[in-house]
Amino acid sequence: MLNPAVLITRKADVRWLEECLSADMKFFDPAVLMEAVEQNKELFGALSRVFLRICPEIIQRLEEAIEIENLLDTANQAHTLASCMFVVGAIRVGEKLEEIERDARQKTHMFSSVEFVEMKLMLFQVMAEVEHNLLSEIGESAALLQIVPN
Repeated sequence: MLNPAVLITRKADVRWLEECLSADMKFFDPAVLMEAVEQNKELFGALSRVFLRICPEIIQRLEEAIEIENLLDTANQAHTLASCMFVVGAIRVGEKLEEIERDARQKTHMFSSVEFVEMKLMLFQVMAEVEHNLLSEIGESAALLQIVPN
């Protein structure tokens, strides 16, 4: 779950985080993906597995871009990850990634490594929820513990 002790510097991020924590909300809505695949459980499972396979690498690339303050790569990786989040129904997380992308492209705010810690926790929470849903809906596991980097 989220760690409220992590420093978030922007007031909007603090309010958003407080809303998430107070609602004990889930970040992933499986109905969005199920609707996109027209209730096809096999396709739902396949897309969930692809999501779980590619996201850790994109998260790592985004984190590296933020660490070296590469605005273009930060924007590109945030855009890619936001697209992944929207596909599986992690709308609020996708919107936060769009903010990171926009800020990087407009050079109005460079997300710091400290700020990204909280985002990374949310991203892994989405992945855990997708993994759980894959197990409960399809009856299989993508072995999330094996694909999430340390």
